[in-house]
Amino acid sequence: MWVRDGKGARDRGIPLPRRLVARLHRYWKLERPRVDSSLLFVRRDGPQALHETTLQKTFIAVRQACGLKKDSSIHTLRHSYATHLLEAEVTLRRVPDTHGTNQKGSAPKFGQRPRVVSGRKHM
Repeated sequence: MWVRDGKGARDRGIPLPRRLVARLHRYWKLERPRVDSSLLFVRRDGPQALHETTLQKTFIAVRQACGLKKDSSIHTLRHSYATHLLEAEVTLRRVPDTHGTNQKGSAPKFGQRPRVVSGRKHM
């Protein structure tokens, strides 16, 4: 999937699991508001993109509804994904590519592998 004009006005390619792609197709056909726009997620009242805080507010509401106490954000998910890739032995060179940060000098940001202490993962 391609995110156009994302953070830093950059386009990002994002790998998605097949099940998620299938779910997004169903969303597009059956649930997405019927507006004239090529955007995947749009406002119900028109073809405009969702406000940048809408996803974060939704994430917080779902987190609270699930009873999760630990403070987390959409950005936390990004770092968790990078950690899972490293745990799955994806090469350090490949991790920035999956995050759309394949600029020179960005790889060290993802270079910290988790260590296990008393059966729990710590960064």
